[in-house]
Amino acid sequence: MKILLYGSLWVGLAHLIVGLIIGFYNMIIRHGLKAAIMEKMSWIMVMVGFGCLLPVIIDALVNGNPDALSLSNTLLLVGIGLFAVGMLMAVKGEGGKALIDMPEVVSNVLSYTRLIAIGTSKAGMALAFNYIALGRIAGIGMEGVEPTTDLVMLIVALSIFTAGHLMIFMLAILSAGLHGIRLQYVELFKKFYEGGGVEFNPLKIKRKHTVEE
Repeated sequence: MKILLYGSLWVGLAHLIVGLIIGFYNMIIRHGLKAAIMEKMSWIMVMVGFGCLLPVIIDALVNGNPDALSLSNTLLLVGIGLFAVGMLMAVKGEGGKALIDMPEVVSNVLSYTRLIAIGTSKAGMALAFNYIALGRIAGIGMEGVEPTTDLVMLIVALSIFTAGHLMIFMLAILSAGLHGIRLQYVELFKKFYEGGGVEFNPLKIKRKHTVEE
């Protein structure tokens, strides 16, 4: 479980950095290299700095290693340096808005751990249905329950097994799919996408002979 959570943080960090790189390219095309460096490269530096600090924080908090926070730790110094310089560049390029967006660095990365939580919960539900169905069929995992030879109980157990796993399958598609889409549109697209075009207004009244007052 710890490995999965740790891996999801790195996947999220890499995913967000890719979005910032795309945003850096778009910013060069639209506003020039200087604006791209101040508004996008700065956040790339912040993300890379956070990536350097991430194993240090985990080592200190999870593993209980106080030496990880020592100033002799090169990874800690590099992470703080990149984070601080990137933040100063972002403030200079975007103003006070950068300070408001600062907590999103952590929250955006942590958002990716919800996929692991969803997967783990569905695995637990599947295991519960396995115990119920297999316990009835073969007495597996249930003390004092003998393997059934009754055809009716066998059909009931197989029905529970099939219906339970189909329900879990549908829930997994909905929950993991929706959260995956959310990570794409909220966390990733925000790093480079800028909306435009004509506002969608399906109920707009097209006036020919009258005007709005």
